[in-house]
Amino acid sequence: MPRPNPPKKRPRRRPTGGQDAARADAALTRQTAQSTQPRTPSGSSRTSNASAAAAAPEPDEMWSRRSYAILIGLMAVVQLPVTAIQWALAPAASNGISKGPVYAAVAVLNPVSLLVASLFAAPAAKFLSGERRTLRFMETIFAPIVTYFVWLVLAVGAGALLTSGTPTTGSGSSPTPCPASATTCVTPRATPTPTAAASASPSASAAANATTITTSSPVVYSTFTLIDIVAFVATVYFYPPLYRRLRVRRPPPRRDSKK
Repeated sequence: MPRPNPPKKRPRRRPTGGQDAARADAALTRQTAQSTQPRTPSGSSRTSNASAAAAAPEPDEMWSRRSYAILIGLMAVVQLPVTAIQWALAPAASNGISKGPVYAAVAVLNPVSLLVASLFAAPAAKFLSGERRTLRFMETIFAPIVTYFVWLVLAVGAGALLTSGTPTTGSGSSPTPCPASATTCVTPRATPTPTAAASASPSASAAANATTITTSSPVVYSTFTLIDIVAFVATVYFYPPLYRRLRVRRPPPRRDSKK
């Protein structure tokens, strides 16, 4: 049942033009202030970004010299048992030449042993040095290449000095140290005096004397051991700048806009 005296609806009061303009100006001012303020990420996002930046190293960041020294030292130690294993697996005689004692093989750096040792030494050096970045494969094998190159230069010079101070044999050939590419060394053997059979085949006698390598002298062993140590120490100083020089990318050529 309808109410006998319903309330009368009052007319809605509309704001005047001045109030509408004031409200519009206030809203525009508020929007302008919000757009001019720099947007800053939240605290959690900033913390996560900072931790991610600290955890992920730069891709072009080089190791410190101390870390490279640990790498070279581990490589020098690991290559000794690797060379000994190679010596044990080698045949007792090859082309009529004995493989010699194990200490003769260890005294000469073997490039294959150095490469294998560098692959084992790289992860161990990262763990001991505390570096965050893992060495690349080319960066890892470049270290033994530098070491062997330095050793080869020193070994050639030492071989020339040892050869020049050694008297020649009756067949005219002089004993030489272990070649740089040799994995094993041969013990010396006495050179017989020319006989009738030797004079009948001088070429065979000369070839046999040429393959004789005198490495049993303590002077030769100590010289090559010193060369090994100097080669590893020099690698610590030569390796970082050489690798940094090789990995620098040249800028692309500039193209002239006006042709």
